[in-house]
Amino acid sequence: MYENQTGRCSFQGQYSDKEEERIKIKEYEYKVTFSQSYPYGKDPKVFIAVNLLDCDTNNRNTRIRVNAKNITNKSFVIRVESWSNSLTWRVDVTWFASIDKKIQIGQCRHNNLVGDRSSIHEGKSNLSKRLKFPSAFPNDGPIPSVAAFIKSLDVDSSGNTSVRINISDVDREGFTLDCSTWYDSCVWEVGCYWVASTSPTTQLKPSIGCLYDPKVFGEFSEKVWRTACKESASGWGCSPPGWGGRSRG
Repeated sequence: MYENQTGRCSFQGQYSDKEEERIKIKEYEYKVTFSQSYPYGKDPKVFIAVNLLDCDTNNRNTRIRVNAKNITNKSFVIRVESWSNSLTWRVDVTWFASIDKKIQIGQCRHNNLVGDRSSIHEGKSNLSKRLKFPSAFPNDGPIPSVAAFIKSLDVDSSGNTSVRINISDVDREGFTLDCSTWYDSCVWEVGCYWVASTSPTTQLKPSIGCLYDPKVFGEFSEKVWRTACKESASGWGCSPPGWGGRSRG
């Protein structure tokens, strides 16, 4: 049996530190090698979630995106990016990979969330999307647990950074993802990865995100966590050379 695998990465440094480069997109990519390769032809599903974000917001928007790309049975690439005049001191992410058929992973995005006291008036403070699973879960099985994790943010510097994501109305075919802001915040973009599971060995506990569990709030099982997260560069995390990043246990 092939275990779920998960790990953490910590990136530290300045994304847009030079005046003449502030209009350019800053892009960073790093290849993560799985501690255990999956069978040939069975590329895992992967999500990445932000669990720490440290930004300079003095007249600068908060702008960050993380994604998984180039996924194979042996590895994948973490892509971290910021743009315009944003200055990010540190980003920590958690990744999760699985070929379990009882686990489904996807992503979505909301745009233009505006609080009731924001100086920018074009937008709504609450937005909802109904999302369908790529494959409906069996009618004779349990309702899946669903968790959502923040993967991107673009927040205007004119107000606070205030954003909430919530999951509701989960059934075997899909769920509703609600995003909201309040007071003086203006959120131009909030992106999320979501993961749904009926696997008895994998329960879900988000870092920065939300959880819907029809039974109880849970967490990644201790067995999966300890066996899949090898304390090595390939299992726990990665550090791009010259970046100031570091692996975290």
